[in-house]
Amino acid sequence: MVWYIQSKTLFGFSSRAVGFNPSTAKHSGISVTKTMIGVAVLSGGIAGLAGVSEVAGLKGYLTLDLSPGFGYTGIAVAMLGNLHPIGVIFQLFLLLSYTWVLVR
Repeated sequence: MVWYIQSKTLFGFSSRAVGFNPSTAKHSGISVTKTMIGVAVLSGGIAGLAGVSEVAGLKGYLTLDLSPGFGYTGIAVAMLGNLHPIGVIFQLFLLLSYTWVLVR
């Protein structure tokens, strides 16, 4: 869903333009402030949904050991996959095979 919004909609184009160069986006008629607020609201909403599903789905309550270090692994996979859904899948399996070798 996020990939579709980012690659196929006007909001996605605006957010990428503001992310690459806010000055150029402003001069081309894109409202930088509105776009930044929209991106912050959208990303906060997605993060909130992920947090709710994580807490409510696994144990039903919040514990300190709920996700020990999963966020850092997710960031590494996303960056190695160049933030593209197909690249992320390939990098995920590469990282899983690498950690499997380390665990053995």
